[in-house]
Amino acid sequence: MTMLRSHQCSSWIVLVLAGIISLSAPGTAAGAFKDRGDESPRWASVSFRLGWWFPPPDGVFAQVHGEAGKPFWNLGVSFVPLATRVQVLVGASIGLHQKTTSDIDLEDVVTEDQAIRRATERYPTSCACDRFIEEGDTTIPELTLLVMPMRLETTVMLDPLPEFPVSPLGRIGLDLFSWEERWIGGKEWGSEGAWHWAAGIALLLDVLAPAKAQRVDEQYGINDVYFVIEARRTYNLGREEPDIDFSGWGVAFSLQVDI
Repeated sequence: MTMLRSHQCSSWIVLVLAGIISLSAPGTAAGAFKDRGDESPRWASVSFRLGWWFPPPDGVFAQVHGEAGKPFWNLGVSFVPLATRVQVLVGASIGLHQKTTSDIDLEDVVTEDQAIRRATERYPTSCACDRFIEEGDTTIPELTLLVMPMRLETTVMLDPLPEFPVSPLGRIGLDLFSWEERWIGGKEWGSEGAWHWAAGIALLLDVLAPAKAQRVDEQYGINDVYFVIEARRTYNLGREEPDIDFSGWGVAFSLQVDI
């Protein structure tokens, strides 16, 4: 299974590199932008993002809700104070994730990190698991987790040449995860603070149809459109043992529209 995943990952890397080389080659559509007129001023950016968060596989969260990646939708709006060779975006985003898990076996959750539980006299799991364990239950028939992450972040994207097809980028910011757990007969809610960094590349889609991109810019003021691929690392902020741990790695794909 590990070799299959490595082969699939290598295939994606080869495809991305091939696309970058073809876009950057002389005589391609990217060259048509050399003859474009002045673009409209760039002052803001809107992004539509779909990402997956992977909880630590040895953590209690993964035992309760599964190790598979958790999908998050995000909508972000940014202000662009600098848009020359280095593009800086300062903005905020809000997201949504919902996961329903059935027939949770609390016996497996209780046996993990016994020493920590004895020392702290608490269960570093979800609030729902804490409540059920304290009441002597061994299973949870159904548990729904609703998460709404809100982020403030700064993005720096390198734009070495006008209409260059590939731009590396980096992000850093603060997170607030508002969450709610619902089960039959009750619910709990709260919030957790975190911070994150991310790195990726932005592929300029305008190079695929430069003449049309120019018309859209002139008529609607849409400066550039990017397809962004990034990896993200999130860390807990403040408490060592939050009620719900949202730390870990993630990947995201987004459509960024500069206006």
